[in-house]
Amino acid sequence: MKVCILSGSENPNGNTAIMCDNAAAYLKDMKIKYDLFNLYEEEVDFVAEEIKKYDVVIIATPIHSFYCSDAVKELKMRIILMAGEKKVV
Repeated sequence: MKVCILSGSENPNGNTAIMCDNAAAYLKDMKIKYDLFNLYEEEVDFVAEEIKKYDVVIIATPIHSFYCSDAVKELKMRIILMAGEKKVV
């Protein structure tokens, strides 16, 4: 199994980053392969394509005004568009 952890926070020291680091540490202890991406450091098209390679995707985001971060919204819209083009399985 291979897990993808996506951090949707601009704050590298915030609660979302801490949660992602804890998830990564747990997966490492369990000897489960994983990759950790920060959506503010990666191109959204790259991430949208890359997540197809994983069995599990964990999306971590801070909640601002009752909704997720801008980076997670952008990724969500890209996935929806790809699904409409039948590029997402």
